[in-house]
Amino acid sequence: MDYPRLHFASLALFTLAIDIVWINQFDTSFYVRAGILVLTIALQMQHILPFSFIYKKEVLLATSNKDVFTLMISNVRMDNKKTDKYVEIIQTHKPDLILVNEPDQYWLKQISVIEKDYPFQVKVPLSNTYGMAFYSKLKLIDPIVRFLYSTETPSISVDVELESGMKFHFFGVHPEPPTLHNDTDERDIELIMLAKEASKLKHACLVAGDLNDVAWSYTTMLFKKISGLLDPRVGRGFFNTYNAKIPMFRYPLDHIFFSRSFRLIEMKRLEFFGSDHFPIFLKLSLEPEKKHEHDKPTPEKKDLEYAQEILKESGVGSQKAQKQK
Repeated sequence: MDYPRLHFASLALFTLAIDIVWINQFDTSFYVRAGILVLTIALQMQHILPFSFIYKKEVLLATSNKDVFTLMISNVRMDNKKTDKYVEIIQTHKPDLILVNEPDQYWLKQISVIEKDYPFQVKVPLSNTYGMAFYSKLKLIDPIVRFLYSTETPSISVDVELESGMKFHFFGVHPEPPTLHNDTDERDIELIMLAKEASKLKHACLVAGDLNDVAWSYTTMLFKKISGLLDPRVGRGFFNTYNAKIPMFRYPLDHIFFSRSFRLIEMKRLEFFGSDHFPIFLKLSLEPEKKHEHDKPTPEKKDLEYAQEILKESGVGSQKAQKQK
């Protein structure tokens, strides 16, 4: 129920308008209904207002063009066969880094034409819709493919070296989504594990992928607080990526979070290419000397206790990893 908060607020506002304009009976029952509807609208807007232009921007704009790079992330949807359109988007926008969620062997073969421009690659094709691939024009150092919690969902961990020699750490993720028969536990555990790892890094890091969660959910906010990472959408907009095929039901499920050392140059949602997700494109500048100009998200005691309880109940400790050459 975290997903449709804007829909709930809109429905409550519409109902209130109908009550005022059409029913037009201002008795005691009206004021009770109106009070409930106004409270509903306020509660929902509390969650989604940070992702509007009236809110303070969490990520500052770049002040330097020295250590600049571009990143595109996209869930291609494994059974989507419009690979040519996807390649066309890559060739049009020319990102330095590309994270691909859900590729199987067919997808990687069909988009192999891009490999001549991306000499550094980490590829994990899977037929279970949790495949992953990372393509880079920039040097990748010690890439690792890991299964943080579920043996079905790989993640990528790697250092990226910019042309100047400066480095940052990249995490590519795609945890399992909640379903009617499977709650959010596996997703939440993986995100908490990743947040704790990111918080311990001494240099800049970036986390990207289809998190199967909306930007304003408690889990995502908990991830931000524990990791200390920033969300460039705060103060700028939703940047809804899913469902690309249903305009009335779109949510921000594809995320890019990063350390305070980064600054934003550009962020945009790219064209439809047959998947149920739109790609997201970012242009960032790495300016670690100015990281203290950003406010750092910090967890409260209850957040840390809740996160620790989730990990304890899950029996985390049997992390699997394998080197990817």
